[in-house]
Amino acid sequence: MRLRAAFSLIELMVVIAIVAILVATAIPSYNKYLQRAALAEGVTVLGAYKTAIGVFWSTNGALPGTGDVIQSFPADLAMGETVTTGLPESIESVSMSQSGNGILITAVIKSQQFSTFNSNNRSLYLGAKPSSNQNVEYQCGNFTTDATGSGDLGFTPRTLLPQGCNYNGVGAWLSS
Repeated sequence: MRLRAAFSLIELMVVIAIVAILVATAIPSYNKYLQRAALAEGVTVLGAYKTAIGVFWSTNGALPGTGDVIQSFPADLAMGETVTTGLPESIESVSMSQSGNGILITAVIKSQQFSTFNSNNRSLYLGAKPSSNQNVEYQCGNFTTDATGSGDLGFTPRTLLPQGCNYNGVGAWLSS
């Protein structure tokens, strides 16, 4: 006579419930991980352009203006144009424009990384303006100072922004 060894239905249901709870708690954490990784990649791209702006400043004694191009990795960037090719996988586009007393470089993160956020929450900004001591000052982070409405421009929760790029109000800073 042979004994049958098997799991009961109750044991299987308990295991399935435990796995479901683990998955339910792991998915939000994984999404935050993907969001932080994409933002970190955006900050890296902005860091490369920050270096390129510094080189342009030391060569020309001014920030880039109309018709100027800064040469950098991942792609050369012309004033007033948007680059969408040759960028890292998580970056949708990069653009450079004049803003206030300086220039503004915008990196837009691809939407699949930020599927839970509005489209305006996928932008990181690098502002550069001349300082009083003939150098360039930089700020990186959100364009606006708070997220009071869904139409706010470029507000990523500060908890997701990397430490070196967590300034709120780059737009106001450029106008000061």
